[in-house]
Amino acid sequence: MAPIIKFVYVMILFLFLSLFHVVISKKEEVTGFFYGGMRYSCFFHDDCPDNECINQDFVAKCIANLCYCEAP
Repeated sequence: MAPIIKFVYVMILFLFLSLFHVVISKKEEVTGFFYGGMRYSCFFHDDCPDNECINQDFVAKCIANLCYCEAP
């Protein structure tokens, strides 16, 4: 009986990690990337260089002490 419970536990864990990865991937799509995929640490929105966003229409914003490019 124990191997079945272990198998179910592993499958649930795998499913959770897969869903978590999809959520992270979607966030990357929305926020955009900096040149070279770099992230800048920041404290204020002014710390993030807008001209480093790959999509020039995007603006850089400071979210959780990291710069992200977002659609205006």
